[in-house]
Amino acid sequence: MARSNLKRMIIKGGMTGVIVAFFMCCETAAEGSNLKLWVTPAGGYIEQSAVQQLADDYHAANSDVNIEIRILDAETGDDEITAAMGTEDAPDIVLSSPESIVTEWGSAGYMADLRSLWDEQVEREIDGEIREACVSRDGIYYQMPLFRDVYTMAINYDIFKKTSVLQYLNEDAHSWKDSGFIDCVLVMHDYYLQKEDKDIVVGKIPCKDRREQRFFMSFITNLSNGHLVNDERTAYKISSSSIRNSFAILSNLRGKGISYDTKMSSEDEMNRFLAGKLPITFFWSYYKHQKFADQADFIVFPMMYPNSKNIPVLTGDICGFGVVDNKDEQKIQDAMEFVRFVTADAQEYEKAVSLSGCFPVRSSVYGDSVSGLYRTDEDSRLFRFFMEYFKDYEATMPLFSEMEDEWYDLVRQIAGGGKIKPLTTAIDEKLNKKLEEDYGIVEVVLE
Repeated sequence: MARSNLKRMIIKGGMTGVIVAFFMCCETAAEGSNLKLWVTPAGGYIEQSAVQQLADDYHAANSDVNIEIRILDAETGDDEITAAMGTEDAPDIVLSSPESIVTEWGSAGYMADLRSLWDEQVEREIDGEIREACVSRDGIYYQMPLFRDVYTMAINYDIFKKTSVLQYLNEDAHSWKDSGFIDCVLVMHDYYLQKEDKDIVVGKIPCKDRREQRFFMSFITNLSNGHLVNDERTAYKISSSSIRNSFAILSNLRGKGISYDTKMSSEDEMNRFLAGKLPITFFWSYYKHQKFADQADFIVFPMMYPNSKNIPVLTGDICGFGVVDNKDEQKIQDAMEFVRFVTADAQEYEKAVSLSGCFPVRSSVYGDSVSGLYRTDEDSRLFRFFMEYFKDYEATMPLFSEMEDEWYDLVRQIAGGGKIKPLTTAIDEKLNKKLEEDYGIVEVVLE
């Protein structure tokens, strides 16, 4: 209750007014704000205990604000948030990706503008591609990023050494020489045929479900130096010659070390790699390296995706906060203060990133001082080096979720022998027609 209201009640109602005002103030203070934070699992934020630490820290400093944490399902979480938006069951804060917070919920009018949180220091410390992902196409800041990870692949170093294919790698840079990936697959496959009479699979492409398809997208776009969208972000280009060429390369390697498996998931593929049954995995990252590398009894050697120009353009995940515009000004303000507390307070931000098991988006904590974040100095140096190639974030393109569904069907159809050009052309025609009808030609706008 405002002081002026309390004063009016005292003047008007005497002692009775004082007593009533006292209890009303106590009731208001006791209630405070009860905020709901819904989390789409990412990095270390797959268990409530991690996010709860951040909520408890904020509550300790702001005892009148309570934050209820809900960890959603990784596959259906964003859909659940979408269904709740605009209802009384909607969350007050969300922790998710820019494509959901900015492109989907923001463009639908469900999110609050966080521009006031982006002061000069924040803008100075966050790389342009991260910042751009957090801003809508009409210049509204719907997201405050928290951490990021980068997609890579990994190899069984012991097998690569045994089969004499390390010569096709730039080991120091953890990258491939020219056609090194193709050479490795062919030479390793031939080695096992001749030396051990085994027709081994060097790399298996899982297409049981659409989980983690973005890793494989990154592999495909890099293999022939292509992109999923045009430079202006006004159209999809899945049927471009570079994308088609990448799929053609894999088709030419089928039966010679590469195969598709419609019954295998990305998790199955990674587990087979860790068990020493596949020499490579297409699905690796810094978070996975920390969590799973020790399960292997060989040297897990992370590699950037092969790129025809030897300049990889790596993609990855960005995760951060968004505040829901639920028309309750007090809750919106409290929610924004929580986001400010976690991302602007140096100690709290370091803790938040450490809990994620991923990398910070702010340059002030790029060093090794983040307690618990880096497994070893060598690992941290390597993956921070990979981050230098994190140059694009196409997932905020409108209809990207629809494109992912189309991509999943595309991979499965190619696995079944489908023709690459007509399949990819059909996707572009379908998506670009809808882009034109629903969005028109719009340029990305930044203040």
